[in-house]
Amino acid sequence: MVESNIVYYYCDTMTGLSILKNNKLWLTSIRNMNDSNEEISIYEIFCKKLREYDNRKSRKLNDFFNLAGMKGYFQTYTHCLGTDPYYVACFSRDGDSVSQWNSYADNGRGIAIGFDELEFNRLNDEK
Repeated sequence: MVESNIVYYYCDTMTGLSILKNNKLWLTSIRNMNDSNEEISIYEIFCKKLREYDNRKSRKLNDFFNLAGMKGYFQTYTHCLGTDPYYVACFSRDGDSVSQWNSYADNGRGIAIGFDELEFNRLNDEK
């Protein structure tokens, strides 16, 4: 099997047409997700990326990582506590997943748009 950098965004037809027409991908607040474990996973990914950055740069965030790894340090909240929520978009490496079609692409009547993950990373590095 050939490795691919393509990740897929499953959506209904109207959303897909809007993305293609306006060249904009809307994000969702993690507070709107129905599974609190998704927020914890995002937090863990964030910490991993931050640790990788810190290891390449200054290594000044070591105390933060020690605290963040302690049980109960990270908590999820159902109400905004004066901080802005994180926003996300969800992608799949599978371009033809029944569960993705059913859950996100209007029960199979929508579309899956492929994006180059390396391009996302390049854009992120520019910021």
